[in-house]
Amino acid sequence: MQSSQNGRFVALSVVVDGMLVCTGCHVSKPTSEYSRNRCRKTGFQPRCKACVKAWIAKRYAPGSVAKEARLRRRRDSQNLRYRTDPNFRNARIDRAKADVATLRDAAFQAYGGFVCACCGETERAFLQLDHIANDGCKHRKEYKVGGPGLYRWLKRAGYPPILQVLCANCNFGKRMNGGVCPHAAAQYGIEIQEV
Repeated sequence: MQSSQNGRFVALSVVVDGMLVCTGCHVSKPTSEYSRNRCRKTGFQPRCKACVKAWIAKRYAPGSVAKEARLRRRRDSQNLRYRTDPNFRNARIDRAKADVATLRDAAFQAYGGFVCACCGETERAFLQLDHIANDGCKHRKEYKVGGPGLYRWLKRAGYPPILQVLCANCNFGKRMNGGVCPHAAAQYGIEIQEV
């Protein structure tokens, strides 16, 4: 059944002979085309299943205005809470630090654990990841990664064999000695370049 209201047809929610008019497409369809809703007088949703499915697809489509607005509202409310609630802010910071620590531990384990590949140093505070081919700057520019982003990239890339674990002394010595650590230079009889 339909009635005219302000020049528009409005579907009335009345079941007649097992048929109901959809408020979305305004077509009379059998009640089997509707989802149940005990709160409504008819016992069915006002829109047919096809209209609901189309509405959901449109609402949650990538790049849809409604989805972007919903995400923006959520982000804004979280940003406001982050700025005003110190407990929320501290919890977020702690969670981010824990996530980075987990990624860092996994990266170090993938490259041989917490031990320097050159001198055997095991103090975690001294250990760093070193690019074996001395192309760290090129790698960071190419993939736009650094710091915690490097650990995420390594995990996504499956920990490629381009890095090694070195202590800060060996890493700096390698940099200052043309790509050879002073420990390795002494072991293999390579002449060290004085700076």
